Amino acid sequence: MIMRVDKIEESINNNSKLAGRITNTGRKTNRCRLTGEAGDKRQNSQEKQEERIMKVAIVSTNGADVNEHFGKATRFLIYEIGAAGTKLLSERKTESLSVGDPDHPFDQDRLSGVIKTIEGCERVYCTKIGDRPAAELKKLGIEPVIYEGPIAEIKL
Repeated sequence: MIMRVDKIEESINNNSKLAGRITNTGRKTNRCRLTGEAGDKRQNSQEKQEERIMKVAIVSTNGADVNEHFGKATRFLIYEIGAAGTKLLSERKTESLSVGDPDHPFDQDRLSGVIKTIEGCERVYCTKIGDRPAAELKKLGIEPVIYEGPIAEIKL
């Protein structure tokens, strides 16, 4: 957190939780950095966001792009995504939710099999997904993300 020196001194005097050390940043702008309880908490929070890693399932036919409908997926690529980029962890095969008939009835058993395949993932990236499968995934805490493009460009 960067604030003007006079504002920091005023904040410290008015709030004991901000008590810490004021360090001049060496800039001519008369700014300084606050460390101590409040400054450290903000910095730790920012570091945790930067370190966050998420496991995601990706529907891809070519291994390089998100390019398939969720219901047509016969495999999911499981990636770890973080500030450092993407890392392929595994490929998990499954029976597709779709049977090829656009008027097919919803099959809860088939969906259960697909969900078991992407277990442990926080998101699933696909080009399209039906309303019912999307709602079922959301109930389980898996966020469906509609995206079409290179896997390498996916960011948190």
